[in-house]
Amino acid sequence: MNFYDLFHSNTTTQTKIINSKNFTYRFLVETLTSMLSRIKNFGYWMWLGTIDFYLAENGSQVLGIDISEKAIEKCKESSRILKLERNAKFEVINFPKDSVNQKFDMIICAEVLEHLKKDRLALEKIKNMLKLRV
Repeated sequence: MNFYDLFHSNTTTQTKIINSKNFTYRFLVETLTSMLSRIKNFGYWMWLGTIDFYLAENGSQVLGIDISEKAIEKCKESSRILKLERNAKFEVINFPKDSVNQKFDMIICAEVLEHLKKDRLALEKIKNMLKLRV
């Protein structure tokens, strides 16, 4: 069992979707809410799907990835419970070694880059997965 699977071995299933009153994510939720009418396809390099579920409930298509099979299992379970399986997909990906063969309107990396040894490679790959290049 790798470190991240061990870390997520006690992770619980989410049964509620956050909103603007959530203390931890209130600024991110506020910012994303203002973008929802323009951005419908999100990639989320994630932790437990909290933001994925918020976006999916608001009509966005979301792909959440994580290196931990346990985290992805919990996200898929939460997605079924929350009835968001059509909009929220989850995959185990060893990023940035492996990447996603898909283009996104926006990619969110919350609490991710600081854990990657190859953060510059990750940023380069993320840039290449964006539909609109800056």
